[in-house]
Amino acid sequence: MNKTFSLFLLSSLLITQLLYTSCKKNNNDVDEEEQELITTLRLQFTNMATPDFVQSYNFKDLDGAGGSTPTIDTIRLDAITAYNMVVKVLDESKNPVVDITSEIEEEKNDHQFFYTFGASSSISSSYQDVDANGLPVGLMMQCTTQNPTATTLTVTLKHQPGTKNNSINTGETDIAVTFPVIVE
Repeated sequence: MNKTFSLFLLSSLLITQLLYTSCKKNNNDVDEEEQELITTLRLQFTNMATPDFVQSYNFKDLDGAGGSTPTIDTIRLDAITAYNMVVKVLDESKNPVVDITSEIEEEKNDHQFFYTFGASSSISSSYQDVDANGLPVGLMMQCTTQNPTATTLTVTLKHQPGTKNNSINTGETDIAVTFPVIVE
């Protein structure tokens, strides 16, 4: 399992190289493309049975796509446990740090996070937030683990202005990151 997990981790890191597409904003009939740099994606898991037990896992690419290799934490969760999960999106290349999460919340009718677990996963998840049209947003999730396993979690943020339909195939990808996951 060690060789398999190492190969799995390496392939997960390579997948994360497909990152960043900027969101487009319109200002008074003039199309301008405003670059958003997402340097950090933070997943914070809170054990529902023990709310004081909080774990944070990060993807960080402080120089953006194409520079240094990003760092990706391995998510470690307990088996047969329910978690509340909150996602934070940051641009840590600026001082002060820009919290992009609030922009996503404000524009939640145009954004959705998608969470895809690897084939060997024993983790289920459900959205805990919706937009004005009743479609999922994904800033808050609930995850429940079952049996011990090694798997992955791919987090994809889609920008879907005027086309949001709960499909990962719609819109532009703002970021896609694959985290290694170990359920023990």
